[in-house]
Amino acid sequence: MKENNLRKMISKDISGIYQQIREVLIQARSRAFQVVNTEMVACYWQIRSTDRRGGAAGRNTSRLWKGLDHGTFQKTCRGV
Repeated sequence: MKENNLRKMISKDISGIYQQIREVLIQARSRAFQVVNTEMVACYWQIRSTDRRGGAAGRNTSRLWKGLDHGTFQKTCRGV
């Protein structure tokens, strides 16, 4: 009987440790996604500002944006 109770206590302790590790990993993944998304938005705005500067580079970028499927762009950014 005591051995069975000891096994249950150990099992609960191990489950609790695994749950804590899982939570730490979930939080870290969430923070990583936030950082990547922030950087991708900054990249997007940097590309758009290149378009607004004009000149040959601006005209080429304008053509790029007109032909770009923005939904695909956003999905691609999420996968980075």
